[in-house]
Amino acid sequence: MKQHPIAVYLTRLSIFSIVVCFMFFFFMLFSKGALSHYIPYYIVMFWVLTAAGYCLVYFLPKRGVMNFVNAFMVAKFGKMIIYLLLLAIVYLLNIEKDKMFAVAYFVIFILYLIFDTITLNSLAKKNNNKSK
Repeated sequence: MKQHPIAVYLTRLSIFSIVVCFMFFFFMLFSKGALSHYIPYYIVMFWVLTAAGYCLVYFLPKRGVMNFVNAFMVAKFGKMIIYLLLLAIVYLLNIEKDKMFAVAYFVIFILYLIFDTITLNSLAKKNNNKSK
């Protein structure tokens, strides 16, 4: 039985998020307080926004609301704005005072950006093959 593409994506995203969480956990063990204890919450936020972006890119073209490229750009730009707003809010409210947080946040952003780009690239190829 073939699984729904969203279920497959959410499974891969969950496994990826667990690996990222363990990576930061092990780094926190050896760095003695160099990273924030809020990192797992930020990873959950990245998981939610990445899943929501993929769902938008998957469902909007299927329903005829907008084409794939427009849905892709809206999802990428919207997520980037939310990530930057959250980073600004965290620093403006002094939730995180350490500069190392910005580095960790940027590393998480890059990891999820790479994952998102790879998975959306495969979705784009499938979408392109169906349209031919």
